[in-house]
Amino acid sequence: MAMAQAICRVVRERGYTLWALAILRNHVHAVIRTHRDKSDVMWNAIATGTRAALCEAGLVPAGHPVWSERPYVVLKRSVQQVKTCVRYVEDNPGKERLPVQRWEFVVPFQG
Repeated sequence: MAMAQAICRVVRERGYTLWALAILRNHVHAVIRTHRDKSDVMWNAIATGTRAALCEAGLVPAGHPVWSERPYVVLKRSVQQVKTCVRYVEDNPGKERLPVQRWEFVVPFQG
C-alpha cells in the first residue's frame, strides 16, 4: 500500500515514533509522540510524502488535492489520554468495516 509505505519512510527518515495509525478510505488517524519537530512540521512531512507516493503510484493525478488544509491536531497530556486515543485509532478500521491494521513501523505505547 503506497500510503503506508510513504508514512513508514517519513517516520523512519525523521525519527518519529508512531504509536497508532489507521489508514481509512478518505482520511488517516495517527498518534505521534511529541518530537523536536512541531506538529505542523510533522503533518507537512507526512502529507508531502504520502501525496508524492500516491502520485508516483498513479493513484491520483498531479495537482490533485490529496489532503485538506486543516488537519485536526490534539495534544494529549496524560498517559490515560494517550491510551484512549491509541485505542480509538486502532478501533477505527472496524468502524468502516475494514480489516484490523498492523503496521511494523508502529511502536506499541508503553505508557
